[in-house]
Amino acid sequence: MDASFVLLLFGGDFMSQLFLIAFVIYILSLNVAAIYLIYKRIVPAVVAGLTILFLIPTVSWTVMVLFVFALFVTPVMDWFEGLESLINLMWIGLLNGCCYILFGTVRWIISMIRR
Repeated sequence: MDASFVLLLFGGDFMSQLFLIAFVIYILSLNVAAIYLIYKRIVPAVVAGLTILFLIPTVSWTVMVLFVFALFVTPVMDWFEGLESLINLMWIGLLNGCCYILFGTVRWIISMIRR
């Protein structure tokens, strides 16, 4: 994360802040749901990771389309700062999904070794 993300979060365009806060809440709720489903053994960790890998970019591109509509309302520089922060958040979300996949793979390898 760079300084522009923190700067945008605490100062900048209100719409950009609103989109970013909603996206952070979305990533956190996905994590809570994934941890609950893995803990209850309803869904394997690899499936949860693949789901997160699919959902984060899908929602990110949807939010980016909303940023295009916000472009007509907000100044151009605020829009580009918000878009850069959103892309940074998208990479964090993708890394998050990869961690679930790695966790599930390591867990599967350990269970195969124990047999």
